[in-house]
Amino acid sequence: MTLREFGRYVLLERLKHGGMAEVHLGLVPAKDGHGRLVAVKVLRSESSDDGSVVSMFIDEAKLSVLLDHPNIVRTYEFGVTKGRYFIVMEFVPGPDLESVLERLHERARTFPQVMAAGIVADLCDGLDYAHGKRNAVGEPLHIVHRDVSPQNVLLSYTGKVKLIDFGIAKATSHVSETQVGALKGKYAYMSPEQVRSQPVDCRSDVFAAGNFLYELLTGQRLFTGSGDYEVLDNVRTATFIKPREILSSIDPVLEGVILRALELEPGNRFQSAAEMGQALRDFLKDRTQGEYGPSTLREFVRELFVEECAYMTG
Repeated sequence: MTLREFGRYVLLERLKHGGMAEVHLGLVPAKDGHGRLVAVKVLRSESSDDGSVVSMFIDEAKLSVLLDHPNIVRTYEFGVTKGRYFIVMEFVPGPDLESVLERLHERARTFPQVMAAGIVADLCDGLDYAHGKRNAVGEPLHIVHRDVSPQNVLLSYTGKVKLIDFGIAKATSHVSETQVGALKGKYAYMSPEQVRSQPVDCRSDVFAAGNFLYELLTGQRLFTGSGDYEVLDNVRTATFIKPREILSSIDPVLEGVILRALELEPGNRFQSAAEMGQALRDFLKDRTQGEYGPSTLREFVRELFVEECAYMTG
């Protein structure tokens, strides 16, 4: 393990890297020798000279530091050291849901339906909080995440669901602007109005949550195609195979929640993440088997990632 001092932090190892930034496991040293682990997102040096990228990174930091909810990764600090912009966040030991889906696929297993419903209900709680966030004088910020996908939801080894990465979120407080016609996000997880370059609101994230639940239950992407153009065309028209046509064992009530969230027109969807979350909670209340909660989620994640969990928690 290579240790590297970075301001008042010690970077222990790189956890993830992308085109614009890297995320490192960091340590906040303490006098007693123990310290505290954090995640440090650092803008890559080659991106630091790009004004638009820096503006986006600043927007992400300004927005994230305002959000304090159990289902959203907490942001502690934003700054610049050694000419590098950085964001310090809560460190969540545990996999993202993309890794969970891959592990289940490797073992020829499907996602437990009650578990999937509970995870997305928790995700909806975090989204609804962000959607309703106001600034210091009480004005709504109109936050839309715009990138709800399996890569951006973490499951902790302690049984928590955490939404991450507001890097391309839309909010009235942002200083950077999206160019007309520019698409930000992962094409397969966009809403029809995003692809059409139309105004987006919280119902765009509701569509993404439906997309997310679809993939958990079916094990397949909602929108596929031979190339980006075909994927985008399917998103634009909301063309997809119904969940129970892929897996007939999916509960009809859950399919109903998915199909309502994935309506082409925003006015026909759940009108808030809270409304979708409540529909999922109602489903869970009606089921007497497989109760969902932190303990069952913890056991599920730890069973799938035995070695990784032992490394991170041992």
